[in-house]
Amino acid sequence: AEELAVEEEMTSWAHKKDFMLWYKKTGAWSKPALKLNNKFDCELREMPSLSQLAASLPRIGAQRARAAGVVPAGAQCRITRTFQQEGWSPTANQFYAVGNTRGFDVTAGGLLPSGAADELRILLAACGDLRNLVTTAAACARPGRQLRFVCNDGNASMLARDAVLLHLAVNATPEAVLAVWADHALGSAHASALRASCAALADEPWPDWLRATAGLSGSGSEAAAEAPLREACRAWATCTMTLAEMLRARDNLLNKQGISSSVSSSQAVQSLVRYSLELSMAAVGGGSSSKQLKKEIGEYVRVGSLMPPPHSAPNITLLLSPSLQYCSYFSSSIVRALPLGDPPSAPLAKRLLATLAPQLTTLAAQLRAGSTSVSLVLGDIITVATECSPCPSEGFDYVDCSNVADSVSVSSLLQACAPLLSSAPHARVWLESITQYKLARIAGKQQTFAQDAAGLSPALLAALLRLRFVGARELHTGEGLRMEWAAADASAQAGRLSAGSLLLELSPLFTRMVADQLCPRQVVNYCEWRLMGGPLALAHLLKLGTPE
Repeated sequence: AEELAVEEEMTSWAHKKDFMLWYKKTGAWSKPALKLNNKFDCELREMPSLSQLAASLPRIGAQRARAAGVVPAGAQCRITRTFQQEGWSPTANQFYAVGNTRGFDVTAGGLLPSGAADELRILLAACGDLRNLVTTAAACARPGRQLRFVCNDGNASMLARDAVLLHLAVNATPEAVLAVWADHALGSAHASALRASCAALADEPWPDWLRATAGLSGSGSEAAAEAPLREACRAWATCTMTLAEMLRARDNLLNKQGISSSVSSSQAVQSLVRYSLELSMAAVGGGSSSKQLKKEIGEYVRVGSLMPPPHSAPNITLLLSPSLQYCSYFSSSIVRALPLGDPPSAPLAKRLLATLAPQLTTLAAQLRAGSTSVSLVLGDIITVATECSPCPSEGFDYVDCSNVADSVSVSSLLQACAPLLSSAPHARVWLESITQYKLARIAGKQQTFAQDAAGLSPALLAALLRLRFVGARELHTGEGLRMEWAAADASAQAGRLSAGSLLLELSPLFTRMVADQLCPRQVVNYCEWRLMGGPLALAHLLKLGTPE
C-alpha cells in the first residue's frame, strides 16, 4: 500500500515541466515530493489484498512497529497521498514561522450559545503560529468559562516558538511579542526578553497553564513530550549567531530559491520579493491601501523587520532548532496573519498593536488565572489523530486543520478528525484549502469544490463519519476557502450499509482516484483527482463501513 501511494505521488508530478508557472498560478512555492531519500521501494511487486491494506492502517502499523522496536510507522501507513518524509512535511523544506492566513475565531462567534459549555476543548491541528489561538481566546472569553487549547504541529521548532510567544505574552510587553512574532532583527530589550523566555522554557518547570503531551489523550510521560521542545528552546537560548549572520543567511536563501534556468538569480530574487509584497498587500486590501502603507509593508518585506531601529540581535526563533538552520518561508509576513487596527494614519507597527495588544492582554489574564490552558502535541496530524487511544471522552468542541488538506486531501483529514469531534450542536471541524481551491477556480469548478473535495455523498459522510457538510466561505483575500462540517443527526447516522451498497457508493471515488492512470493527462483536471486520498483512504472507508 505504501509503495502504491509513493509511486502515485511521484507520477503525479511527472507532467509538471514548468514548476514556476504552476507556482505562480496557485501560490504554492514549497518543493514537490521527491524520490530522493524516500525509504520505500517504488517498484510494485504484487497487488495487496484488502485485508493487507486494512492491516496497514495507521494505528495497526504503528503498534506493529513499536512491538518490533523500530521507528513508529504511523507517518508511513497513512490514509493520504503523502508521507511525512515528503515535500509537504513541516521540516522538509521551509519554516512557516508566521501564518499565511488571517487569524480566525474557530468558535465562529454565533455558533456558541450564550449559556453553552463551561469548558471548551479546542484542537488547533497543524496550527503553525498563534494567530488562531490568540483570536479565539480573546473572542470567546467569558467569566467562568474554561478554554482548553490543544496545539498540534509536526515541527518541534514551531511548537517551541509558540510556547515562547505565550511565555512572552504573560511575562513581557505586547510590543515584545509582536517583535518576536514578526521581525528578523530585534532591539536589545526585546532580545533580552526573548532570551529569558527561551532559557526559562529550556530548563525551568513550565507554568501551570502550559504542558506537552505525547498524544491527544494526554497519556504518557510529559517529560518525554517536553524534551524536543525544551531542546529547541535551549538551542535558541545558547545561540551565538549574530544579526549580520542571520541576515546574510536570509539573503543566501532567497538567492538559492531564485535560481532559475531562464532568468538570472538576482532577477528571480526580485520576483520573489515582488510576489511576497503582492501577497502582503492583498491581505490588507490591495489597491485600496494608502501609498504610505504600501511603502511600510514594502520595507518590511524587503528587510524582514517591522520595529524601528536600532537593532542589535537576531530573532533566534526564526532558526529551525536545534540545528539553528535558517529556512524561513520567503513570503512570511505578519500582515497576512494579523488584521490592522485604527487609525489608518498610524504607523504599521502601531496599527498591528492596536489589534494584537488587547487580545494579548485578555489571553495573558486568562492564562494567569488558569481559565485558559495550552497543551502542545508534537506530530503529524493524520498520525496523531488516528493513533489517539483512547479518544478524548468528551471530544473536541472545535477542530481546525488549517490548510493541511491541500497536501493530504480533504477526505483523509475528515476521516482522521471525525472521531475526535464532540456531538454537541455547536461542534465544528474546519478545513481550509488554498492551492487546490485556486486550481478549482482556474478550472471554473469553485462552486462545487467543497462537496467534491469530501469525496463522499452526504449520506455516506453521515453513515461512516458522522459528519454533515454545513457550508464554505472564501478567506478574506478570496485566495482560499474555509469549509465547515458538524456532527450529523443521529437519524442520519442510523442506517447501516451492506458491503455491496458500500462498494457502489465508493465506486465514483475509486474511479476518480485512478483516473489519472487510465486517461491522458490533458483530459483529467488536476484539481479533480488530487483532492482524493491515496489507496489507504479507500481501505479506511471500507474498514469503517464493514468493521466485522
